[in-house]
Amino acid sequence: MSVSIPDINDKFVLSLIKKIGLNNKPIIVKVIPENGAEPLNCFPTVQKKVVESGGKMILGWQFWKTTNLVEAEFHAVWKSPENELLDITPKPIKGINSTLFIIDERLVYDEKQKDNFRINITNNSLVDDFIKVCEAIFRFENKGERAYQYELKLSNVEKEKYQKLKALRELYQTMINNNFSKNTRCLCGSGNKFKHCHGKDLIKTLSRLT
Repeated sequence: MSVSIPDINDKFVLSLIKKIGLNNKPIIVKVIPENGAEPLNCFPTVQKKVVESGGKMILGWQFWKTTNLVEAEFHAVWKSPENELLDITPKPIKGINSTLFIIDERLVYDEKQKDNFRINITNNSLVDDFIKVCEAIFRFENKGERAYQYELKLSNVEKEKYQKLKALRELYQTMINNNFSKNTRCLCGSGNKFKHCHGKDLIKTLSRLT
């Protein structure tokens, strides 16, 4: 699945901002990674920069877009002593030199993750269910003390549930990437339509696994 930075005036980004509950507008922030910084590690990277060089951590959401959805990810950028906003965390995707970002002054970083906001930009209801699976995985990964664990500490039963959740996400991802629908034969090989097989009673399945 191809991932890109959406346009600042993308209608789905504007819809997502409303879903987040913000009234301000997104901005484009230049990406200038700190030496030694790791992708997906923005909070400690910015905290360290503030200690070393001054300035301030600014919290908000960065936007991503695929052919199927637009999502907002909890993110931190650095505000320099000269009041310039810079994204000093390297992106997980090569070639990206700017971030579409919106400031959210309501946010507080307490070393816990916050789930992404997502919007289906297709007419395929499989994408809506895929979003539900992603939300369930986040709930599982951040339940109780797991929210503070870098590596999840799981019992055998929990490991089995986690594996089933990730397998379900992969199944949905594969079907979406192949432009399948709920009426497509399930990829598990049962011969039944997906909506009558692994796509049946999704909410109950996710409730049982989380």
